[in-house]
Amino acid sequence: YAKFLLLEPSGKRADAARRKHVDLAVKVDNRDKIRYSPKSIKFYFGYSPLWKPKISNEIGSTLTTSMDMGFEFGPFIIGGKMASGTLKGLMVPTPGVSKAALAIYTPVVSPATHKYLEGVIGAQFDLNAPYDGMLGPVVLSIPFLIGWAQNTVELSGTKYVNYGFDYHGGLKARYYTKTRFAADLSAIYHVGLPISGLRKNSSTAAVKNLNGELNKGSMDGFEIRLGIAFLFVESIP
Repeated sequence: YAKFLLLEPSGKRADAARRKHVDLAVKVDNRDKIRYSPKSIKFYFGYSPLWKPKISNEIGSTLTTSMDMGFEFGPFIIGGKMASGTLKGLMVPTPGVSKAALAIYTPVVSPATHKYLEGVIGAQFDLNAPYDGMLGPVVLSIPFLIGWAQNTVELSGTKYVNYGFDYHGGLKARYYTKTRFAADLSAIYHVGLPISGLRKNSSTAAVKNLNGELNKGSMDGFEIRLGIAFLFVESIP
């Protein structure tokens, strides 16, 4: 139609060609709205420049790397999160004593590693549709996820572990580009339900930080997350 209008810019046939050209452009735009939308299956990857769960403060560790990845099937999410960091040491209890009040603690000052692993499932609830309205290609949503988390600290060849549930939700803004890629920014708050504090095993009391403060293994904390998603789309005529 565009080439025809260049050859014949006026007249009845030109007006008809213009109408058909506009109709075709609308159909193509609507097709892309369907293909590149929240309904698409997605693989996502995220990085959190700001995130420090409470257990990190309790044991004096610094989580410097925090990444997550997974899949979205419409509103449903399944994935995993991992982070790592270091700490200067811990106060270790007497082996075989399960209560901290009865244990004798010995400081072990040695470089140690802190690893965080979590599997998550959940859903996100969109507040608007993309491409229409004041927000244009941006979709606001409320994600809510439940995770099973594990913290592991390796100190002088010994591993100290804790497990717990992590409930988190917040607000996400995702930018759809009418391509296979979308970008997002999230503000999330975590509420943890630890099974126990960080300990060597169930028959040993939880460790303390070098200030003598007992850890409870909580995953509470605020997170800022940057993400990118790859959309698996089908061909729509």
